[in-house]
This record gives sequence, structure tokens and C-alpha cells, in this order.
Amino acid sequence: MPLKDELLKALETHRDTPVSGQALAREFSVSRTAVWKAINELKAQGYAILSAPNRGYQLAQDDDHLSQSAIERFLSAELPVYVFDTVDSTLNEAKRRYADGEKRFLIVSDSQSAGRGRRGRQFFSPKGTGLYLTLVLPLLCSVDAAPSITAYAAVCVCKAIEALTGIQAQIKWVNDVFLNGRKVCGILTEASTSLESGLIETVFIGIGINVVPCEVPEEIREIVGFLAPDGPIRNRLAAGITNELLQYNADQDTFLGDYRGRSLTIGKRVHCTVGDESFQAKAVGIDSLGGLIVQPDSGEERTLRSGEAKLL
Repeated sequence: MPLKDELLKALETHRDTPVSGQALAREFSVSRTAVWKAINELKAQGYAILSAPNRGYQLAQDDDHLSQSAIERFLSAELPVYVFDTVDSTLNEAKRRYADGEKRFLIVSDSQSAGRGRRGRQFFSPKGTGLYLTLVLPLLCSVDAAPSITAYAAVCVCKAIEALTGIQAQIKWVNDVFLNGRKVCGILTEASTSLESGLIETVFIGIGINVVPCEVPEEIREIVGFLAPDGPIRNRLAAGITNELLQYNADQDTFLGDYRGRSLTIGKRVHCTVGDESFQAKAVGIDSLGGLIVQPDSGEERTLRSGEAKLL
């Protein structure tokens, strides 16, 4: 690992107190001049590092730069982490690495030039204000379980947000997380399946979160919300979500009680779109695979495993 990354990890670990250049030089068996040069490299990359004679170096309390070392510090398990300033989309980058042979890893980016939402929509992904990630996990399960993976991911996002902010988030079926009636997170789950077995072998869980308030396009201004935390949380949030996702077990559905309890959709009237079909209904429940049970205005009760249900 380059010296500047080692130093960044050390500063993250000791964020509450300055660390002397001499102590850093001794820890990494380099000269104080090498430490000074590496610190200046970090500053040139935009990190807010405070320095003072006889006190040392300290990462500013409000610095919220995404970094591999910071995310790894908060992970509960070893996992390859790749952090980018920008990508077309973290999901696309994950697929490229997967095609090159990597099977279990995390992609995180500060921005996306072509972030993707459901049904081909673009996901607004400005620099420095959001968190955009894709976790790739080997996972052997049936295709029918796919909606439950997305539902589980939504619960994981809610838990991580609450752990860091104390604010309880809600879920609009199947993949949107809301705070105070506004969307703060979208989730897009895709999978690699085996033609021979017909089973899912790997899942790609893409998550985009609006963290710091910023100017947004007029067409989404009425729906978009932000976490608006009191301090820097993006690295801890990326790790917290990942830690929750790594606990997924395809044979357990205990999380569905949590999902139902956070639902913005159950009990509401919705406009459903499934392929070319559209109809209005009342959302009445979530089944054991994460599907939305609806009662159409005309016709029998049915369960949605794909598509969209907009609140009326």
C-alpha cells in the first residue's frame, strides 16, 4: 500500500487527536520528509489535513472524502474495496471486474456519469454529496428469491442510516428508501445465473444514497431528499451497509418482519406497472419472498415480483 494511503488510514484511526510526524515516520519506517511529502499529496487530492508545529497532523472533523482505507477500517470482514473519484456507474464497473475474474468485492465512487435506476432511468449522482456503491457477492439461490435480496438490501440501508444518524427510514416497495416523505436512496439488484442449473450464482447490489443537500434537477426536486448528517459519515455508511449485506442468508426470511414494519406501501393505494400492463390496486402485504401482494380494483388478489408500484 502506498505511504499516503497508510498515512490516511492512520489519520482516520486517530481522527480525534493529532499524530506527530515523528510517530508516523517511526510507525511506517520512513523519514519525516517522506511523511511530509505524502501528507502534501493527500492535501493536493483534496483531503483537509490540519498541521501545526509540535502537534502533528490531524484529519479535519468535517472531511468526508471517500477512501479505501477509511472504509476498510469499519468493515467487519476482509473484502477487496475499490474507490473511485468517478465512474460511469458502480454497477457497470462491478460487472467489468466480475468479467475479469473477481467474484467478491465492493465498488464505491464519489460520483457517477451514467448512474442507473430501475426501468432504465438515470440516477442523479453528483460529486461529493452522495454515496454510490455496488457490492458483488457469490450467492447460490433460486431466481424466485431475487425480490427478497432487494428487500433485504433496503432493510440493510435503513439499519445503517439509523445506526449513524438515529433517524428511522422507511421503504417504498421494492427498492426505495425514504426519509420524511422524500426519497434518499435507490437500490438496483442484478444477478448472474447459471444456464445449467437455472440458479442465481452471483448478485450485484447497486445502491445510491443522497447524503449532503445539493442543487438537483427541477424534474426530481419534489421527490428527492437527503440524509443531511451533522458530520462526515460516507465511509462509515458504506462500511455499515456492506456489513449488513454480508450477513444475507438465502434460507432465512426473518428480515421480512423488519421490512414490513418499515413499509410505506402496505395499506396504500398504488398504481402498478408490470411490463406493458398498468392497473390500480391497494397494497395489502409483503409475501415470504419480498413480493408485493395487491388487491386490484377489479380482479383477484395477486403478487408482484417485478415492476413498479407508485403511491397514489
